[in-house]
Amino acid sequence: MKSDYVKLVLPVVIFMSIFFVYPLFNTFLWSFYDFSPFRRVYNFVGLQNYFKVTSTDLFRTGVINTVVWVPLVAGLGTFIALAGALVTYTKFKGSKIFRALFTMPIVLIPSGVGIMWALMFSDPFGLVNHILASLRVETRPWLAIPSFTIYVVAIAEIWFDVPMLYLMLTAGLESLPSAPLEAAEIDGASNIKKTWHVILPLLRPILSIVFLLTSIDAFRRFAMIWIMTQGGPGIASATLSVVAYKEMFQLWEYGMGSAISAILVLIALAFSIVYMRRIKI
Repeated sequence: MKSDYVKLVLPVVIFMSIFFVYPLFNTFLWSFYDFSPFRRVYNFVGLQNYFKVTSTDLFRTGVINTVVWVPLVAGLGTFIALAGALVTYTKFKGSKIFRALFTMPIVLIPSGVGIMWALMFSDPFGLVNHILASLRVETRPWLAIPSFTIYVVAIAEIWFDVPMLYLMLTAGLESLPSAPLEAAEIDGASNIKKTWHVILPLLRPILSIVFLLTSIDAFRRFAMIWIMTQGGPGIASATLSVVAYKEMFQLWEYGMGSAISAILVLIALAFSIVYMRRIKI
């Protein structure tokens, strides 16, 4: 019996070790080295990379953008998905069509979504500016304004993430016990009161886990930002994941990029620990 258990678990352990544990270990190891294949150096420098990278404007901008990006993408995305799940939970006429349309973006790939939204927000011929112009509202080069760019990309990311969050929350709603809901209906509770006092408290553990997973995922999101803006204009929309990519694959500073990646992992880990303790998971 024990040997059968080992046979089942061993492939997963090997896969996780090769594709997750080893790259993570290597990232932390490289963060202590001045490692650049372009300069052909690999010298141990201890914590120097961490001190050096945290003093740069690129890193500070990445931290600020990440602080904006994670709550916006995770919070607003979870809220929209929850609203959609609650709407379809009532099983109104046409709810199946609504569910199909709501989950449609899940079949798309991030690169295609990024290109589509970049074209929609392009100036002057994008769909967004075309609609604004038809309404006689001032148009803007949305992806070229530093103060707007991170929010514009967040809209595309949320649109892409919501279908999966919606499916998870819908599954959570379908798994709720029926007895409390039936009791509320017998007591004559309205739909709003039933949702607020019965459904949401029952759904809270699932909702908390969904928000945690979405937040962790938001920390590492890269594709949408890179495809739409490459962290620009300048570095205005660069989160820490984009900053790490720039250091490693544009400046060829693997040590510096690894230090940023390690910091990002530690921030996400700290957030997860604090959040789980707060919600008592």
